[in-house]
Amino acid sequence: MARRGAAWSLLLGLVACGPDGGGAATSTGAPGADAATSATTPTSIESPTKPTTSPTGPVGIQMDPSGRPVVREVGPPIPIPLRADDPLSYESPLREEQGGVSLEARFVARGTVAPHKAPEVVIDAITAAKKLTEATLAIDLTTFGRMRLASTSRALPIPFGSEVRARHDRWGHIVMWPNGSKFRIIAPGALRATLGERRVDVTPLVTGERKATGTGKVIGFDVKRFEVKAPLAKIRLDLAASPEAGLGGPLLCRFLVELAGVDPATEVCKPDEVPLGASIDWADGGGIDFEVTSLKARTDIGGGEALVPPPGAQQAETGLPEASGGIYLTAPELAAFRSRSVMPKERAQDAPGEGFMAENGHDVPMVFLIDGVPTVGVPASGSRYVIGTAPGTYSVACRSFLGDRTEPPVAVELPAIVRCGAPKPLVDAGP
Repeated sequence: MARRGAAWSLLLGLVACGPDGGGAATSTGAPGADAATSATTPTSIESPTKPTTSPTGPVGIQMDPSGRPVVREVGPPIPIPLRADDPLSYESPLREEQGGVSLEARFVARGTVAPHKAPEVVIDAITAAKKLTEATLAIDLTTFGRMRLASTSRALPIPFGSEVRARHDRWGHIVMWPNGSKFRIIAPGALRATLGERRVDVTPLVTGERKATGTGKVIGFDVKRFEVKAPLAKIRLDLAASPEAGLGGPLLCRFLVELAGVDPATEVCKPDEVPLGASIDWADGGGIDFEVTSLKARTDIGGGEALVPPPGAQQAETGLPEASGGIYLTAPELAAFRSRSVMPKERAQDAPGEGFMAENGHDVPMVFLIDGVPTVGVPASGSRYVIGTAPGTYSVACRSFLGDRTEPPVAVELPAIVRCGAPKPLVDAGP
């Protein structure tokens, strides 16, 4: 305890402190009295609110019964919430490289959808397409408390090259556009709607019921297992010790628990620990899993990396980064699913000339899977036209990215209109 207290004292003494952190809250649902505190540099850590009254009685070094001085535990500052209506100042790059850890990870959808069974189905091409559309992430966590979570996938709700960033002295996140020119503040409680619905709507967060569930091993690391249950979902976490991650470790934990509707102030998320796995079970059914596939310690993270926000980025008031077209596979990649065409026995009058029209009747974005492969993301109550599939019968299913909405697979003869959810109502065009 004394060594950890001394370490925090040294860290706080080395950095350039910003303004006081305002009235800190014990829950992200109750922001502090001053949420407009200016941002600090990556090496700047804000101090807790200073006392307004002077201490009474004699002041000096406190001693224990044996006459040795007592060194109090010094922890990191309490974060304050990000607010969409409060401009966030740029962070200045560090002059030197910093330490931390880098992870490769992925979200894994539950429920394997098998391809249609027929002689013309090319399993190798389908397997290759599944690899191309994995929901992969590259994550940097710095010792001083910054997280950069970058999309390295064709099939995530935010497109390839876009990022989610966070800092230890703030609750909430920012989403960066792929070219780094813009960012948008994602206030505490809005992360689930941002990734699941592409709407920056705030959901109330709760502390949840926490319990330890044992130990295990993940990618060669010993982990402690915890479960946190909230009204929205239950999340299970595998946490590994990682001193190199420092204050960056709990940022990934906070990201994951907030997706499940849990207040990121939960005691599960601690410095020097990194989640290597998580499973979210939604209260209404369904779920999604998170897996870390590699972790390595680093001392060479650039001083300009993972800034929240970086210099030159413009704060956006609306919108989120979006991939052009929202289609995850090229026409040749889809055409490789079949060795030959099999024309449908009957063809609907409204069927397109080739490929398929994906229509989403749900009020949230849905992913259409062709033979078990994520193929196109369709906005809420929207449609997208996909070309490339050879004529024939396919297994078609759809689900939301976070797995809280799913529809079972059905066999569909393409070309066709493929509908997910209630069909659009017919509109009377008049005489």
